Amino acid sequence: MHERGVIHRDIKPANLILSHNPRRIVLIDFGAVKEVGSAPGTRIATPGYGAPEQNQGSPCLQSDFYGIGTTLVYLLTRQSPTHFYNPRAQRLIGLEEAGLPQHWFP
Repeated sequence: MHERGVIHRDIKPANLILSHNPRRIVLIDFGAVKEVGSAPGTRIATPGYGAPEQNQGSPCLQSDFYGIGTTLVYLLTRQSPTHFYNPRAQRLIGLEEAGLPQHWFP
């Protein structure tokens, strides 16, 4: 997807399904897709899963990686990433208290 210059902008657990044959995770719901380099504008993000730059209307390829990271936080802790996000520090904190090893998150 990124090789084609497209940003998904809505990576979250609800947009992932498990395919059984072949066994893999598939990303769905491409309704918020945006071309790389498009003019800034629409702010599309699910609370807790959208990157800060995406929430400001300027997503980039890395915004999808942020969505993957926050999705992994949810899948590993079963808690919304908003529970861990500290806006002052602009990062996720408290993950070690949720049982995730500190060395996973620099």
